[in-house]
Amino acid sequence: MSRAAGQGAILPSSYRGTSGGGLWKFYLDQNDFSLVQARLIGVVYWEKPVGNEVHLIGQGQISIYETLFAAIRKKWC
Repeated sequence: MSRAAGQGAILPSSYRGTSGGGLWKFYLDQNDFSLVQARLIGVVYWEKPVGNEVHLIGQGQISIYETLFAAIRKKWC
């Protein structure tokens, strides 16, 4: 299953204002790039300009959210 923005959708140019949003890791099929699996790996809490790039800073699995991640995996994985 692959997903793209709907026709006419305007995608955000920044994550600013989305503190607390999920940080996901997507695994894609190497042949057709369809989604194989998605894993929640952290929670974004800050956006930081670094040179010409924008870096997302987040709490990951080795933080206080490790408990949350374990609870999510236990319930749904």
